Amino acid sequence: MEAKFDDYAQDAKRFIDTVAVELGTPGDADHAYRVTQAVLQSIRNHIPIEESMEMIAQLPMILKAMYVNGWRINKERRRYESREELLKAVCKEADRTEHADFQHNCKGAVQAVLRTIKIYVDADELVDVRGQMPEEIAELMYA
Repeated sequence: MEAKFDDYAQDAKRFIDTVAVELGTPGDADHAYRVTQAVLQSIRNHIPIEESMEMIAQLPMILKAMYVNGWRINKERRRYESREELLKAVCKEADRTEHADFQHNCKGAVQAVLRTIKIYVDADELVDVRGQMPEEIAELMYA
């Protein structure tokens, strides 16, 4: 069983390392981890539960845990109406690290995570996720 845990850890490390490169901070896994968590949890709070389950099924195991950590599944979905509203929600998810992690380019940080998600989640599922968002938010997923 230990080998499986090692595989899970390596998959998550590759994901986080890719986000770090996309953020322009290669080698800063802590920063990439915090940004990834804030983005994943903000998306989770917006899209329907069924869509969340379909999307996270394709993510590395440890990222699934990141996605569901603190999730109150019975809580009403938070519908973001604009790109600015989503970006504020991401920063709020980051809470005490907001200044350090998003001060320069929140939009770019969100796009870095979304570009990495594209590597793991198939195109049809991403189309479904984008379909749950207003157009100006969905555009972030195309960058």
